[in-house]
Amino acid sequence: MTRFPDQWGFDAIAIDVDASSVDGLAGGQRFIDKGSRLLRIRSSMDWLPFASGRIRLLTINAGFHSAVDFRATLGEFKRVLSPEDDCKRGYACVLDKYE
Repeated sequence: MTRFPDQWGFDAIAIDVDASSVDGLAGGQRFIDKGSRLLRIRSSMDWLPFASGRIRLLTINAGFHSAVDFRATLGEFKRVLSPEDDCKRGYACVLDKYE
């Protein structure tokens, strides 16, 4: 999913604890090879390596269910998103299936 924000003009950063080529960070190489610009960082979503209020668009696809603490993870998302009073307000899009 990281390739879409790049196409929309955002600086795309892929974060995952999994570095594999199947479902992890190495899987993004095929999009880089096709021209997508994205930085890949191995990290947990429970602690994002960004300063507070710096992210304009945060997307997560099919990974939120693996959060250790849903509330804490959402709090971390809120911490890194641009504040509401900023002219470039931050947004989060969380897509997941939970059974």
